[in-house]
Formats: sequence, C-alpha cells, structure tokens
Amino acid sequence: MERKYLYDIRRPADPVRLFSFDRSIRRAQADKEPEAPAQEMPDLEALKESARAEGFEAGRQAGFQAGLEQGRDTAERLATLLEALGRERAEWIRRWQQEMLQFCFGVAERIVLREIRLDPLARLKVIEAGLAKLKESERVDVRVSPSEFDALREALPGLCERLGAQGQVRVLEDANLLPGDVLFETDTCEVDARIRTALEAIEEALRAP
Repeated sequence: MERKYLYDIRRPADPVRLFSFDRSIRRAQADKEPEAPAQEMPDLEALKESARAEGFEAGRQAGFQAGLEQGRDTAERLATLLEALGRERAEWIRRWQQEMLQFCFGVAERIVLREIRLDPLARLKVIEAGLAKLKESERVDVRVSPSEFDALREALPGLCERLGAQGQVRVLEDANLLPGDVLFETDTCEVDARIRTALEAIEEALRAP
C-alpha cells in the first residue's frame, strides 16, 4: 500500500482570540472622560428685575422704619408744643380775665362815685341800710368823708326816727374815706361799707373757680 505524507507549509496558527463587540464598547465608554453637564445661559433681564425688586423692598423697609421714627419724633414734638400752647392759652385767658375784671371794677367804681356825687340820696341809702341792721345797738358811729359830713349830720335825726334806732347814733368825719365811703362802728362790731370794699368782694367772688 502506498503511503503519502503531506506537509503544511503554513505556520502554526496563533491561538484564536475571540472579539467581543459589547466589551469593546464598554471599555471605550469607561476610557472616555466624563463631560461636564451643559450650563444654561442666565437670564440677565430676570436677574436685573430680581435685583431691582430686592433693592426696592430693602429701600421700602428702610424708608418705612425711618418714616416711623421721624413720625414718632414729630408727634412727640407736636404733643409737647400743643401742651405748651395749652398752658400759654390758659395763662393768657387768666391774665385777660384778671385785667378785664380790674378794668370793669375800675369803671364801676368811677360810675358809683359819680352817681353818689350827683345824687345825695344815694349816700343816705347806704347809711339807711347800715342803720337798719344796727338799730338795736346801744352805740353806732357813722364815719364818712369830710365832704359829706355836714349834709349827713343834718339828715341823721330824721333817718334815725324813721328807722326807730334805739341807741346813740353819731356822724363822724374821717379824712381817710372817699366820698361815698361809710364805716359803721358799734361796741361789738364794725361794718365796712366802703365802695372799694364792696367791689373787691364782688371781684373775689367772680374770680373764684
């Protein structure tokens, strides 16, 4: 039998390496550097509006606080001023009332004195009123101004008789008295019937609160 020998001139084949496509993709992805996420461009108009709004709000709050403090200070100064004005007004009214009272009583005094000078009976009415209250006294001295002494001394007897005076009644002149003034003196009391005294009593009553 014929034997044959075949010789393969090819080099022994290298070990077969299997290629995995999936594994290559994963390796490529792992080797690839990570990319930074994409950044959106800021909205400049929105930023401006936000800054404007924040600035406005901050200014409004600061202005509001400053306005409150200024208003509080103004209110306190106004209250102090009104209080001072009230006191000044009350004092002015008081002084005005005092001056008006003094003026009115000064005028009244002059009017009364003029009426007494013009009407002799006015003096007798004052004396008659005083004697009517003192007619039961044992002694009554009637002091008048020197200018009225003679006239009242002549009128005194008829006046005492009409009033029914029981005690001794005398008319005395007093240089310290003005026309129209009368002072009554008894053993127990003194009655001041001077015009000025009567007006001062009325003035004091009007000034009383």
